Amino acid sequence: AGASLDGDRARRLDRAARGLVAVAERALLDAASRGRHAPARVGFVDATDFGSADATAAYLARMVERGARQVSPSAFPALVPSSPAAQASIYLGLQGPVLTAVDTSLPGEAGFETACDRVLGGDADAVVAAMAEARSEIVERVFAPSCTGRAPRAARAEGAIAVVVEEASSAAGRALARVVETASQRGAGGGDATLGLARGARPLVVVTRDDAWSRACLERWGWEGAPRVEAAAQVGDHAALFGVAVALGVSAVVSGSADDVLCLGASREGFTLARLAPP
Repeated sequence: AGASLDGDRARRLDRAARGLVAVAERALLDAASRGRHAPARVGFVDATDFGSADATAAYLARMVERGARQVSPSAFPALVPSSPAAQASIYLGLQGPVLTAVDTSLPGEAGFETACDRVLGGDADAVVAAMAEARSEIVERVFAPSCTGRAPRAARAEGAIAVVVEEASSAAGRALARVVETASQRGAGGGDATLGLARGARPLVVVTRDDAWSRACLERWGWEGAPRVEAAAQVGDHAALFGVAVALGVSAVVSGSADDVLCLGASREGFTLARLAPP
């Protein structure tokens, strides 16, 4: 992120939440969105899959071993999945919609789409879609394999990223790319949707993971022949991968190497996509 946090204000944040705040603060700075909108019109979405798994396990283990009187009531609020979003919005002074998108299979995807929905719905002029993961042995060995059905290729990585989604007219002259289409599906039949727009002259696919689920979606949509980049191959596997995919897509648009980028996250539970084009 290239940013540092105020030690006193960040003292209650765990490692993942600190990463979340750092990248969100830098994203707002880079997007020049802060100060352009009233604080009540800037929102925040935290995308997570399993929350603070290690801290929660330690808290519950202490309660079981030593009794309820031996655990700190003040520590409990930091364990709920919505705590990082609340803490981040307080730290950043954001007063718009503050939400936590929880999805054990496609967390970053859910967070990005939620941010887009809030802007399109008029609830906010700009929303920070942030996602972060700190290393967790519980997540790596238990939760992730059992909930995603995905055999790990390597140890899960740490990562944090934030993307600012802003209403088009207010972002004119500053936007790096335009979100022209989003879609998602969960449950049986995931991947059966039809893309609503014709493919551009210089297409690019950015997948979170280049696996059977992603390839099946691309084949259904006729995008299997487009150049493809895998986010996980560059930064490792973690909950923030869809944000990385979007960032890679934006970079391709800005550089002029692509004029139509399909960012895709897929799993056995379904998919989420975002189409990016020049502003």
